[in-house]
Amino acid sequence: MSMYSKRSRLGLVSSAVLVSSMVAGAQTYRGGIGGTVTDSTGAAIAHAKVVLTSTDNGSVRETETTSTGDYVFQDLQVGTYSLTISAAGFGDTTLNKISVNPGAVTPADPKLSVGGTQVTIDVATDTNSEIQTLSSANNAVVSSKAVSEIPLNGRDFTQLIKLAPGVNGAGSVNGTRTNQNNYQLDGADSNDIWQNNTAANQGGVGPIAGVTIPVESIDQFAVQSSGNADAGRNPGGTISVSIKTGTNSFHGSAYYYTRNEFFAARDFFQADSSRKQKTRNQQFGGSLGGPIMKDKLFFFVNYERQKYVIQLPSSNATEPGLAYVNLATALLQKHGFTVNPLSLNLLRNLYQGGLNPSLASTPNNYVEQTPRVGYSDNVMSNLNYIINSKQTLRVQAFIGTGRQVEPGGNTSWYFQAAPDINQNFSISHNWAVTDHFSNQLLAAVGVFNQTFNDNRHDFNMPALGLNTGVTNPSLFGAPTITIAGTTAGSSFDGIGSTQPLGRKDYTGHITDSATWVKGAHQFRFGGEYRRNYMDIQYQNGVRGNFAFPGTASANMVLAPGQTPYSSNGSTATVFAADSDVNPGRQTEVLGLADFLAGNFSSASIITGNLRRDLYRTDLAFFFSDQFKLTQRLTLNYGVRHEYTGALSSTGRLSVWRPGAANTTANGLLRVGNSGLPSVYNPGKLHFAPRVGFNFNPTDKLVIRGNWGLYFDAPPFNGFGDSAPGFVGATARGVQANPIDGVANVSLNGVNQWQTGAPVFANATQAATVGLFSVQPDLHMAYAQNFGLTTEYQVSPRTVFTLAYNGSLGTHLYIMQDANQAAPWSPSALGTTSGAATTAPSTASTGCANAANVANTNCLQRRRPSFSALPGVGSVVQVSSNAMSNYHSLQASLKANSFHGLTSQISWTYGHSLDNGSGFRSTGPTDSTNLRLDYGHATFDVRHTVNGYAVYEIPGSHVLPILTKGWQVNAFMTYYTGTPFSITVGDTTGIGMAKDRVNYNGGNYKTGSSDVTLRTGTTTKIVQYWVPLAQSPFTAPAAGSHGNSARDQFRGPNFFTLDSSLVKNTRIHEGVSLQLRAELFNVLNHLNMANPTTTYNSANFGQVTAGRYATAISSGAPFNVQFAGKLVF
Repeated sequence: MSMYSKRSRLGLVSSAVLVSSMVAGAQTYRGGIGGTVTDSTGAAIAHAKVVLTSTDNGSVRETETTSTGDYVFQDLQVGTYSLTISAAGFGDTTLNKISVNPGAVTPADPKLSVGGTQVTIDVATDTNSEIQTLSSANNAVVSSKAVSEIPLNGRDFTQLIKLAPGVNGAGSVNGTRTNQNNYQLDGADSNDIWQNNTAANQGGVGPIAGVTIPVESIDQFAVQSSGNADAGRNPGGTISVSIKTGTNSFHGSAYYYTRNEFFAARDFFQADSSRKQKTRNQQFGGSLGGPIMKDKLFFFVNYERQKYVIQLPSSNATEPGLAYVNLATALLQKHGFTVNPLSLNLLRNLYQGGLNPSLASTPNNYVEQTPRVGYSDNVMSNLNYIINSKQTLRVQAFIGTGRQVEPGGNTSWYFQAAPDINQNFSISHNWAVTDHFSNQLLAAVGVFNQTFNDNRHDFNMPALGLNTGVTNPSLFGAPTITIAGTTAGSSFDGIGSTQPLGRKDYTGHITDSATWVKGAHQFRFGGEYRRNYMDIQYQNGVRGNFAFPGTASANMVLAPGQTPYSSNGSTATVFAADSDVNPGRQTEVLGLADFLAGNFSSASIITGNLRRDLYRTDLAFFFSDQFKLTQRLTLNYGVRHEYTGALSSTGRLSVWRPGAANTTANGLLRVGNSGLPSVYNPGKLHFAPRVGFNFNPTDKLVIRGNWGLYFDAPPFNGFGDSAPGFVGATARGVQANPIDGVANVSLNGVNQWQTGAPVFANATQAATVGLFSVQPDLHMAYAQNFGLTTEYQVSPRTVFTLAYNGSLGTHLYIMQDANQAAPWSPSALGTTSGAATTAPSTASTGCANAANVANTNCLQRRRPSFSALPGVGSVVQVSSNAMSNYHSLQASLKANSFHGLTSQISWTYGHSLDNGSGFRSTGPTDSTNLRLDYGHATFDVRHTVNGYAVYEIPGSHVLPILTKGWQVNAFMTYYTGTPFSITVGDTTGIGMAKDRVNYNGGNYKTGSSDVTLRTGTTTKIVQYWVPLAQSPFTAPAAGSHGNSARDQFRGPNFFTLDSSLVKNTRIHEGVSLQLRAELFNVLNHLNMANPTTTYNSANFGQVTAGRYATAISSGAPFNVQFAGKLVF
């Protein structure tokens, strides 16, 4: 290699400055290298030979420049490469240390010198320090070093999403909904189609990830938005995780991370007088990668186990111990009743404290201290095979299994338990067919299995004597039983809190993309076939529900010798004459007496099989061109076609179509009947054009813009378990409509169970049933994304970015009541018993009485279908009538290895507006007037600031083993509060129960952020607002909406600063020991959740919890994690 003068070398470096710029020529989980080869005058050199060599595994690929001097290597494995260019009459030029990152093509535009002189340049690219000179997309990459060094609370990679500009504190990407992102694991689909969220690292029964992708296995992480035509499925971000691979050198690690409450601050809402809550979390494992056959076959594997124990505040339960049972038994005997043997058997077997002789007959007699526990075992592995210089093959597998137990009731038997399984398998083949044509084929299968149940659900109810008709062992477990008392806190703890829930979903897809370089054009085209299958198991109510309110003896036909032991009415009261057997006159004894006698006041059960096999088939095709008009101007354009099929099942789905042929008495039509081939018409003309440009007027400045249309594939959960909360909404999905033997049957009035006797033999379906449906002309939701960005190279290692980004959402999915009642008015007809009247009645039982505005019988008469279908109540309907808009200003500053500092800080000032921010479990204020809800999106965050820093402290030659190898890292998140509404229930009488208060414009904040002890309890609260009596809010008049807007008010801000101190010590050639101390929420900043917003609530305006899910979640109180890692 010839030596150049300093001036010559600087000239070459400056002429090659664009080499390390990043472009998203194609939205692929891999990357690429491409550019234009020119001579010293800038003239293109045609037919130059370009040789690419992987620094990691030695693989070699060759190509030749086109007639315009252009070349590209597409679909490269993430890593480091060198590039050698040669042409007749020119000296060879080699560019070393070119980084390839996910979702981007690194441009290399070398200039060849005339003559035989050879030139070698170390480029040392990194996405943190270079402008993007060809891309029109937004592509944020977190490098391998940042991934491994940033302190992540809980070691959850999804926190890295925050580092992309445009991602706000609530998780929205450029104003799209929080579930409109597309997660990919090295190109393989990694989405849970049920709710369209990440499959890996998704919260299980609680907020902690059920299984985790080990951070140790992640090479790079990227978030791309407003991508080219091969980006699809959802309008938000494409979130790509790139996994490490084997190289020609063996490499790996062994590590152990641990934390203990001894080093943690007390939870902000825990009383100072109590012990700090136990917080233990361990994550440990090891990784190994290397060659199986040098330069040919490589492997990588990483195993990690997480286990945690997190103590929650002790819960106090009221259990039917022996003392309580004696009181209730004496009461029964006094009034001529006997104890039912079945009840006694159930009490002994189903209640954790049942018949316990050590429990007092007082409320809260049982203290549950079982902690939140969980574990997961996670394995990531891959094989990479270099078939020849033109073909490579990669096989990858991720397998994660775990189990979690989370408090779902007050006793540990009825905590909620969830086993979790997440698997992801993929195989990809890359083939450089010719110098200018390459192809990538990928096939993948993802499995997500998550079910929920009572922690103990092995109770064989038929064997215990309770015959509810359930004989399937998979449905065994306790029914939901409520034994009530009327004094606050006196009800016995309910059992059977979680009936069988969950799903198993499978996603298989084949994706093919080809690249053809022709002159100044880089054409890319391909398609995808995707098949989704789900075994849906949301079986709410299949074990039955029983209520014992203590009023049975006053509302039943008594046998000779029996007398009532409670007064007639809906609320149980204790007779003074019974103070001899119930000295404290405790109301809970009445409910227990009902239970012991076996006399329940109401019961219901879902009959039939709610399990369904749901399918959906999706197809997509795309074409795009990256056209390099000049050396400084690139045009990107293309189009994508999306076909998202409708849900289908084996003829077992139904929707509400009143007036259609072949419907049931309630207007239900089975999908598959003539005229209704699917749940909705999926449509076929879904073309999504994309266009963008990139203009770099100088070597230091880039201006780029983009516009594109992006369709949104709907998640399954809105169709399979909507849970909207509308009044009378009993059917929660397409599988739950009363058809094919599925029905919600009930027993009204007092009934008695007996050992072995069918409890629901005489049950009937309710006179009014809620139904589920899908809008007949449901549209495919889509968003228009657009933006204009400028990037400036402040220094060779520092880039400043300023951007405007926006989006417009159309036909977004929302739940509406297709049979919503008309608002109450003084002329309303009927009575609270359901009887008709010929004229409005203002009597206490008349529907015209304002006190009965929300009475269900009165409300039912105001539904539009009442005259034709009087038995149809609320009809939860999936609709596509919502919309949104978003505008933002975004800025970021990135630096790489700037005097030992690698960092990024970004700021987003954005505003999201919509008339519906979610799909499942939500609904509008008024289904007939969505304009009432146009306002701040629920995930709207005005200011978001995120950043990280990795700083290598300079060492000393004095005692290098002690002074060298030190490093300080930091990760910061700040965002302003999220909005909310103040609700008052159902003042309009339409059944949505989402009416808002009147606001007179006065002050409602206390201005205080002090945590004060709640009198008489062991927790703390923050009085964030003035007390209700002093607040400027009032309830609206009957039949009217309040004047406050949806999401008009905002909660507290969020801030956390995490840091770590790291010491790396070399202990042998190629082997080092790393010791880490990671400090989370260093400043112990109080991050409060939004206050209680239910008007007239006793906790109105109070903050009772933090804006953090657990003690190992971002923003939790100060905690320390220690780690040791052996790296080789």
